[in-house]
Amino acid sequence: MNMEEKISPSSLQECIKTNGNKSKIYRQKFLFKYLVITSFFVLSYFTGYTTNYLLFNPGVLDFGYNQVTGSFTISTTSGIGVEVWIDKTDSELMQESGFINSISPKNASISSQGDKTFSVSITNPSGTKTYGLPIRCKFNGDKEFSYFTYTIQVQAPPAYADYDPRYLTVNYKTSTHVVLSWTRPLNNDVDNYSIYMDNVKIGTTTSKQYTAMVDGGTNGRIYSFKVFNNNQHGSFPSNTINVLVHPSFNINGSYVFCNNQTGNYSATQLSNATYRWTAGSNISLDNTTSTSTTVTASSTYNGETWIKLTRTLTVSGKTEPISETKPIWIGAPSTPFYISPFTGGGYIVAGNTQYSVSTSCPGGVNFNWSVAGGTITSGQGEQDAILQTLPCSPNYSINFNISVSAQNACGSSPYFTEYGDIPIGDPGDPGNTMSKRYDPNINKPNNTTIAYPNPTNGVINIGSTSNVAEAILYDMQGRMLQKEVLGKNKNCLMDISNHSSNTYVLILKLNDGTTKKELVVLIK
Repeated sequence: MNMEEKISPSSLQECIKTNGNKSKIYRQKFLFKYLVITSFFVLSYFTGYTTNYLLFNPGVLDFGYNQVTGSFTISTTSGIGVEVWIDKTDSELMQESGFINSISPKNASISSQGDKTFSVSITNPSGTKTYGLPIRCKFNGDKEFSYFTYTIQVQAPPAYADYDPRYLTVNYKTSTHVVLSWTRPLNNDVDNYSIYMDNVKIGTTTSKQYTAMVDGGTNGRIYSFKVFNNNQHGSFPSNTINVLVHPSFNINGSYVFCNNQTGNYSATQLSNATYRWTAGSNISLDNTTSTSTTVTASSTYNGETWIKLTRTLTVSGKTEPISETKPIWIGAPSTPFYISPFTGGGYIVAGNTQYSVSTSCPGGVNFNWSVAGGTITSGQGEQDAILQTLPCSPNYSINFNISVSAQNACGSSPYFTEYGDIPIGDPGDPGNTMSKRYDPNINKPNNTTIAYPNPTNGVINIGSTSNVAEAILYDMQGRMLQKEVLGKNKNCLMDISNHSSNTYVLILKLNDGTTKKELVVLIK
């Protein structure tokens, strides 16, 4: 901050008023309210003589925190010069309490339109003290002096706790990083923050959060953290926190158990730690206090449960627990409940177009995809796959559906299916695109029929909510290649392995008189 401020004409304080050829002195007293100064100097009670030529106003004397010097400027207007004395010992006006150290210069001659800066030095800038500073001026050799004075109040320095970052704490931590956070100082005076770890500066930020990189090592380690607020007055520290960083922590063991199956779970042994296992319902533990345990799954339950290990670590007298929970699935997986992006069904898609599809379900380890009106080009067995729709037909639209079943070591889930349509003659946009359009008029059919796997290497499983009377296989030119009379079966097999690798149309005639058309891809 500029510690010197000149006087504006609007703040003119007159010291001598001219009347004809003779100078006559008038004394007037002016009362000014206290000016609270950011450096804790408050000016009050300005008293003086008036003149058309001398301008005086001390302005803001900002000594700054813990500083002992300041300055002010006296200026004159045109037409007259003036001599000015700073009289530290004038008994009439001095109200010094003993902490003025020096005023420089003690006197000065100021020419017309000139100014002069005076420096004030004090001692012991603490506590609350008051002193008067007298000013005497003489014009054109006049033997009479004019006095004016003002009072400076020096307040005690602020409590520096107002500048300290507050409530330094840990938001989150792992074996490799610690996320610190804090709140701003009470007075909100912040340029930036410096972060120290073990008394070494590791970074600077203007936010109220910082991520420190750490290493829990083999048996854990304690780190010390402190944050400094940096501003024009200095650097002010936060509270210090000591953070116990744990070594990496994982539970080893299977995700899926079948009914009555047993299995082992374990974690790394640390010499300075104790262990405790707990588990959800429907599984039992053979022990709870070592680094490994054997579990047995329920004989009747199918669904999700969990196992949890709490490790309590002690480092340099600081003890802290940390827990890890691992989900467990018992039995065959549940049915997948979505296929993205075909969520909700009712989508019109383009022929000869690629789509990224994905699904998920509890207990699923592998995923079997089946498509009518397309094929899976990659990702079979995975949660994420690439669907390639078949070329459009100039003669008929293609009823589109995509199905997925989840599998694990205990069994498979039912298929979940989404539906759509490839319109007649729609060429689509070749390449990898996600173009699709929702059509509320496309609904999931009441009589659901799927042929899977698709693509197939020869044998097709036909599943339907209605009885299937006939299954007829055509090539893409409309020639019938194979016909199977199936009677009144809802689920049956059709072997097409004697045909070459290609795309075929499978027509299923149901006992209710309706037909279902599927496109089947045969790959040998």
